[in-house]
Amino acid sequence: MTPIEAIQNIINVYNRAVDDREFERLHEVFDTESRYWLHGRLLTGTEAIIAGLAKNFEDGRLSRHWTANTSIMDLDATSARGLSDMFFMEPRDGVWAMTIVGRYHDSYRHTGERWVIAERNTTYVAIPNAVSDLVARDWREEEPQRAR
Repeated sequence: MTPIEAIQNIINVYNRAVDDREFERLHEVFDTESRYWLHGRLLTGTEAIIAGLAKNFEDGRLSRHWTANTSIMDLDATSARGLSDMFFMEPRDGVWAMTIVGRYHDSYRHTGERWVIAERNTTYVAIPNAVSDLVARDWREEEPQRAR
């Protein structure tokens, strides 16, 4: 597996581990030195990150994290930086709704054995009533964007 594939894999493992509430899988994603900014609070180390995320989802709600447009930058043998757009979905009024759009600002570290997320900070943009807003919009009035 190439370094970029390995980094993409840990991003995907994170999404599935959180959504499936398999928090112990986060040992594949983080290590004892990893730092995670969760809603403005710094969590350091895998155990603290697992505890913080488990508490965040202790209400039992369903969720899906999707990432796209991942860019890996400044890659060398031991480190890299990355940006990924993040979409968070959860059931609202019986349908899955996109409730948050954000961006992961990550740094990655190779431990000598594997790649881990060394630090993650997330910027958020809330989308209230996402489904109803999209359904209510009259898309026919939009002028198509043309490439120039």
